[in-house]
Amino acid sequence: MENLDILINRIMDMSFDEKVFFGRKALKLLADFLSEYGYTDENNFTLIINLIKYFVSMDYECSYDEYEMIKAILDIEMDYVEFYNATNGGADENFVSMMEKVISIFSEEERIMICSLGLIIILCDGELNENEMEMFLRLCQ
Repeated sequence: MENLDILINRIMDMSFDEKVFFGRKALKLLADFLSEYGYTDENNFTLIINLIKYFVSMDYECSYDEYEMIKAILDIEMDYVEFYNATNGGADENFVSMMEKVISIFSEEERIMICSLGLIIILCDGELNENEMEMFLRLCQ
């Protein structure tokens, strides 16, 4: 837990550009290990979008800060309404349960990479609420 607190504080202290850099690095490493499992680019895209949906909706909101961060990390052109529609529903119990099962199949190292990307997303608004922390801690187990 102490290491998680240190990581959270490090990310909170990062500038927007540093968070984007770190998010892109985590995303690349995620794509690399997915490729090692034989995932296609289409599979990678689907899983990454579902992870983003999962992390964005942890607090039952889809903030503009999260939109700006994801847009910068993925280097995509998408307006906020499109982003909201793509990520809405990520806190649905069935979706959360399915994503936790999917994430649990990965090794500890791979889950750390997934969680690093998740922290960049959920901390981009400068806070970590109780629900986000509870859901995030379940991934760290």
